[in-house]
Formats: sequence, structure tokens, C-alpha cells
Amino acid sequence: MAGGPLARVLSVRPMVWMGTVSYGAYLWHFPVFIELDAGRTGLTRPVAARPPLRHTFVLAGLSYYLVERPVMEGTFWRP
Repeated sequence: MAGGPLARVLSVRPMVWMGTVSYGAYLWHFPVFIELDAGRTGLTRPVAARPPLRHTFVLAGLSYYLVERPVMEGTFWRP
């Protein structure tokens, strides 16, 4: 169903952006969640998941725009 409710939810701008940086989020989530666990932050669940999730997507966005995209466009190593 092309115009169904799920398609509408997944087509909003934040969801599209999350899909764009999803590979970076996949790569960054484990080290971030290890470093920012509840024992180190002193936060309790479910609040403890917010900072690691936020940091994961910040790092994923940075790595997408500063590394992945320039490599895909061929501008990363240009002198």
C-alpha cells in the first residue's frame, strides 16, 4: 500500500534522515552504549537510554556528512 499510514509515518523528514544515517548509527551504537551505560551515567531506565541514543545519532550524522558522503562523491581525498 503506497500511501498507507506506515508509508506516511516513514516519509516524515526525521525518519528519512534516520534512514540515511542508519548504517552509521549501526556502527556507532555499540561503542556509545558501552561507554554511556547506566553505571557510568548514574541514570536509571528508561532515561538511561536517551543520552546514548542521542549521541549515536549525532555521531552517525557527523560521520555521514564528514566521511561517508565525501567518499561517495569522490571529494574526500581531493587535494
